[in-house]
Amino acid sequence: VGSVVGFPIDYFVAVSFAVFEKSIDVLGGVDVEVPHTFDDPLYPIESEKENDCGKTPEEIEALTATLSATLIEKEFPCRYEQLHFEKGLERMDGARALKFARSRKSEIFGGDFNRSLRQEALIKAVKDKIISVNFIPKIVPFISTLTSDMQTDIDAGVFAEKLKISPDITSFEIKTISISSEDLLTQSRSEDGQFILLPTTSWDSLHQYIRIQLGE
Repeated sequence: VGSVVGFPIDYFVAVSFAVFEKSIDVLGGVDVEVPHTFDDPLYPIESEKENDCGKTPEEIEALTATLSATLIEKEFPCRYEQLHFEKGLERMDGARALKFARSRKSEIFGGDFNRSLRQEALIKAVKDKIISVNFIPKIVPFISTLTSDMQTDIDAGVFAEKLKISPDITSFEIKTISISSEDLLTQSRSEDGQFILLPTTSWDSLHQYIRIQLGE
C-alpha cells in the first residue's frame, strides 16, 4: 500500500469478519448514512458456498468449464441472498454492517469504487459512535479479547501516546482522497490475466496528486 500511495503506512489493523461484527455489536450498533439506494442480488451466504443447488457433478463441471465467474454465480442462486439498502440514516448491527461493507454486486452501485464509498460511510459512523459512548478507554481491554482473530502493529503504548498528543478525540478527522478510473487510473490486466488498475501517466504523478490533496 505504501508503494502505491507514495508514503509509508505507519500502522495497520486486520480483523476477521467475526471480529468486524463483534466490534460493531460491542458499540451497540452504529448509525450509518447510506449514500445511495441499492440492491445486491448476489451477496454470498458463507454456509451455502459449497451448495450444489440441485446440480449434478457433471453439470457443475460443464458450467465451470464454459462460463465466466460472474455467469456461474447466477447458476447457483441458493448460495446467495438478496440485499436492499435505502439511502439515508440506518442503524446497523454487526451482521448488517458487514453486508453493507462487503456488497459489490449491485447493478447500479456495484464494484469496488462504490463499495469504498459505503466503507467510508461506515468508518465515519464507527468513529462517531466511539466518541459518543467514550469507548476510547475501553479499546485496549477490548482488543485483548480478540486474540488470533486480529493482527496489528499497534500496542497499548501507541494508543496512550496518541491521546497525549491530541487528547480531544472529537478533533480527530478522517480525510478521504478519491482515486478512480475516471481520471487517475486506467483499467489493465496483470501477466496472469487478473483485472488491475494502473496510473494513467506514472506512479510519480499519482504520488504528487496525493501529496497535494494532503496539503504537503
